Amino acid sequence: MTKTKTFEIKSNLRIERWKTGSPVTQEEAEAILHREGYESFCWYDVPGAHYRKHRHGCDECLWILKGEMHFESGDEIYKLKDGDRIYFPAGALHSVEVPLETSVTYLVGQKPAKADK
Repeated sequence: MTKTKTFEIKSNLRIERWKTGSPVTQEEAEAILHREGYESFCWYDVPGAHYRKHRHGCDECLWILKGEMHFESGDEIYKLKDGDRIYFPAGALHSVEVPLETSVTYLVGQKPAKADK
């Protein structure tokens, strides 16, 4: 069964929205991330968790398995829910917040940044 997704590209990041009726499983998401070259681990945050503006030295993908997270990058705020994922290239400045109404479980995928050619 093909999973249909829509893609949004915003400056230095990319968002993929999950568009199927069935939720993505952790195993399915991990397999996709690994095929894309990411190492991954599962993480959980409580309602109201907040990560101040920061950068990573690697490319990063966060894939929401259950719950909701809000990402701020530049002047934009992106709200991601079950099945959605966001890709940040290495060095992209961003902050993260979990709404007070919900916790969130998600996969963190990381891989070395591509060298400039």
